[in-house]
Amino acid sequence: MKLSNQVFLAAEDRLGLALGSRLVGEQPALQIWRKDDSGGCVKLKVDVGKYNQMAGIGYPVLLLTDLDRRPCCTDLLNSWLGEGRKPNLNFLLRICVREAEAWLLAHPAPLARLFKLSVSRFPTQPETLADPKAELLKLAAKAPAKIRKALLPAAGSSATIGREYNDVLCPLVRGEWDIEEASRRAPSLQRARSRIRELALRVS
Repeated sequence: MKLSNQVFLAAEDRLGLALGSRLVGEQPALQIWRKDDSGGCVKLKVDVGKYNQMAGIGYPVLLLTDLDRRPCCTDLLNSWLGEGRKPNLNFLLRICVREAEAWLLAHPAPLARLFKLSVSRFPTQPETLADPKAELLKLAAKAPAKIRKALLPAAGSSATIGREYNDVLCPLVRGEWDIEEASRRAPSLQRARSRIRELALRVS
């Protein structure tokens, strides 16, 4: 069975897809052939068997999801795949600890420029935060009015983020965000990079 170099990318939201695209984009041997924004983790969990099967017949899958408040990555894997089961070698189920926003915060310079804040205001170990998204929004509350309006939910709204949240943050991921720098402060990001590098070697 020949292993395809075309990667199916799935994530909880547009920010996750932007981060996944950067991860795959580091490897010239790999290309993304389709992206799936699941709109949360529920659909990803439902489809995990399908993705594992796809990887088993030679079509690699990169799935990014958040650890959120689960105690550890093993707990999430057991919940999704079944106790003790491991995903196919070419199904890269990578877990952001605890949220995708931690990876973004791990290289804070672009956010600091956007928010007009000192880099010293940002956490130095974002993966230790209980709620990285809440920390990002707390910092965004100190940003210029245009950024606050874009990222923060409107007063009285039931939304957890502003309507332009992804429109503002995804371009940072595609541009100024330094994945190498972020990896030094986000171990789960570094592990994801390693697994994708191994996939690229198998394809090559």
